[in-house]
Amino acid sequence: MIVEYELEQRDVEAWWTYWSKRATPYRLNYWATVALSGLGAGWVGTQFGTTPTTLIILASCGVLAGCTLAAVVQGIWIRASAAAVFKGHATQHVFGAYRLSLLPDGIHEEGPSASHRHSWSAVEALVETVEHFFLPVGGGQAYVIPRRGLSPDTSTAFTASVASYLAEEERRRTRS
Repeated sequence: MIVEYELEQRDVEAWWTYWSKRATPYRLNYWATVALSGLGAGWVGTQFGTTPTTLIILASCGVLAGCTLAAVVQGIWIRASAAAVFKGHATQHVFGAYRLSLLPDGIHEEGPSASHRHSWSAVEALVETVEHFFLPVGGGQAYVIPRRGLSPDTSTAFTASVASYLAEEERRRTRS
């Protein structure tokens, strides 16, 4: 099966966002921000001599603020990182038309300035989001396929094809 698509900066940002949420440092940073915000709001409550009920309410508001703050800061960081990485010369070599071939021996991708190949044994899974397909291959790298240019039939065929190849790879692994 062959899939053709246009890769844009927002597609890379979507992968970075998905991947970073799976990474341990992100989770630690996220929950530390939540905990510190809750503790900070609780401390503020103690400074005003509030009742235990008010203290619990303030701490809860701090936790909610921490959840929001951590998510917003992560989004800003990813957009800023992508803008820094992809400004200038890199843009013409990373973004543009791609052709992804799903073959029995693996994946072959041709882009504006490079080709990549991975065997099915390198593919961790097929990840589907509302806007993308991701085929992670380890080390934070993935094939990023935006859905926006794919018809529903192509999306269905793509999912079925990847599932079939991954199932065959799993059968090979269990036989070994």
